[in-house]
Amino acid sequence: MRPSCRFVHGVFGHREFRLLLAGQSASTLGDRIVLVALALYVTDVGSPTDVGIVLAAHALPLVGFLLIGGVWADRLPRHRVMLVTDLVRFALHALLAVLIFTGGAAIWAIAVIEALFGTAEAFFRPAYTGLVPQTVPEELIQDAKAAGKTAVDVVDAEKQALDIRAALMADSITSPVVPHAQSTTSS
Repeated sequence: MRPSCRFVHGVFGHREFRLLLAGQSASTLGDRIVLVALALYVTDVGSPTDVGIVLAAHALPLVGFLLIGGVWADRLPRHRVMLVTDLVRFALHALLAVLIFTGGAAIWAIAVIEALFGTAEAFFRPAYTGLVPQTVPEELIQDAKAAGKTAVDVVDAEKQALDIRAALMADSITSPVVPHAQSTTSS
């Protein structure tokens, strides 16, 4: 059997892995889209510094709690850790959406929500990483991790394209329309 066929039939022949990969790919895509939309929203209502504050509010707890999240993911059932943290992350971004649509989304509230989101993500990521080897036989773990990384890379490429489209759209909306200078000289 060709190596590519072995990869497809081997890794994707396991239902649990397919479900985990599909769910994680959809979740990652949603996270990336929210990140772009959030940056555009904060830029619109605040300043570039506010964007940095919101993004740092997400990143710092993520980095700070990652080791603790790893300990919890090793001690508790990983699928439960993932489920609970996904529900927490969903609730936080649902709250953020409500605040944005009702006009009550102050920068400090967005930063707090993103800090809590980053904390939940710090518990989710190690649980996901530890769950992948439980979905395939030991000889396919490397292939499964490669498939997961490929899915994330594809989502990131889509996010890059979305970033470019969003930047172009924001630029076209916010740029003043400058009429062409007409020549005032007559012949």
